[in-house]
Amino acid sequence: MVVESNHGKVREAVPSDLEAMRRIVDATLFPADLLDGMVRPFFEDPDCQAFWLVFDRDGVLGLVYAEPESMTEGTWNLRAIGTLPKSQRLGVGRALMAATEERLRRAGQRLLIVDTSSSPEQIGACEFYRNLGYEQESRIRDFWTDGEDKITFTKKL
Repeated sequence: MVVESNHGKVREAVPSDLEAMRRIVDATLFPADLLDGMVRPFFEDPDCQAFWLVFDRDGVLGLVYAEPESMTEGTWNLRAIGTLPKSQRLGVGRALMAATEERLRRAGQRLLIVDTSSSPEQIGACEFYRNLGYEQESRIRDFWTDGEDKITFTKKL
């Protein structure tokens, strides 16, 4: 699946994207050494349902990772979304989310959930999801650590 716009294209990640993906996750999400274990099943297992998409405009600027929620029917969890800092607020994240939602809709899936944090660094992420039509479904106080709540957003597909 490739979704093109005037600004770039969203496509499935391929192994040659790994170095760019490492830069993105290291700069915005988690230590890059965790990425290989997360993405390997997508690249190596033809039955893997989880997927990785990248936003490509003269190189990979952003990524998204989603997987089915176990023991549910048609519920998916957005596990990671990130863009290079220089590419934030340019529509990369919005394009990745739109492509993710469209892919899931076409596959007959029904619900996408996203977990984030109440930390001050995540205020922008919460607004991002709200602006895309996600509703705050729950808040678990002190989930990540004392004073940092888990906030879950959902969107019917």
